[in-house]
Amino acid sequence: MLRATPLLRALDNRDAVETGRTLTYERAADIVAGLWQEALLLNPDLGADWLDDVQCDIAIARTLNARPRAD
Repeated sequence: MLRATPLLRALDNRDAVETGRTLTYERAADIVAGLWQEALLLNPDLGADWLDDVQCDIAIARTLNARPRAD
């Protein structure tokens, strides 16, 4: 495993900026689609029950925003 040294972080940041300038929307969409396919290979049930997955996020958001439950 690589340790994130300041030099490595600088290299990674510079690469991200340079890549982002030349990345087309279509290429970015292809990358996202490929990552999604890889995620599905690792976990075929990914996204199957999204409502259960989002409940924790909703509870955290409600707490952070001081909102009461709306049952």
